Order: sequence, then C-alpha cells, then structure tokens
Amino acid sequence: MKGGEQVFEPNREITLAEAAKMTARLLGLEYEGAVEVSLGGANYARYEIAALCSAGLGNAFEDASPNEILNRAEAAEILCGVLTIARAGGIGNE
Repeated sequence: MKGGEQVFEPNREITLAEAAKMTARLLGLEYEGAVEVSLGGANYARYEIAALCSAGLGNAFEDASPNEILNRAEAAEILCGVLTIARAGGIGNE
C-alpha cells in the first residue's frame, strides 16, 4: 500500500474513497456496470464504490462523501462486510 508521493504513511487518516479502493482490491471486485452510484461529481474511486455496493458493502458510503475521512463506524461496517464475504468463501477462491 502506498501513500502520498509513493511514501508509506501508516498514521495518516484515510478517506472513504481510499478505503473503497483498498477493500475492492482485497476482495478482487471489479465494476461491472450493474450499479450506478451518485457521488455528487466525479470521484476516482467511483468504480470501486459501485463494485462494493453491488457486493452489498455500500452501507458505509450511503450518507458520506467519498472524500471524507473514514470514521470508526464506517471502518467497522466495511470490516464486517469483508468478513461476511470471506466466511461465504468470496476471498481467495479464484
């Protein structure tokens, strides 16, 4: 995982968009056009957010802007979704 300027910054806060990109990569999700999300403008993580919504992980993104800092409740929501998918055999079963 890389931070700004190709530097790893483990103590820097992350945005919902950054969390969406990391989570979609972890789960191997790709945008398939099934869900459209309205983010109030273009966002570099719009495809990952749409893929997460298609997989049922969109709750963390419903009431927040993707450019807002990820809070603990949103992080817990994402983690619970990832664990649910993992238990169902959705990670690493290519």
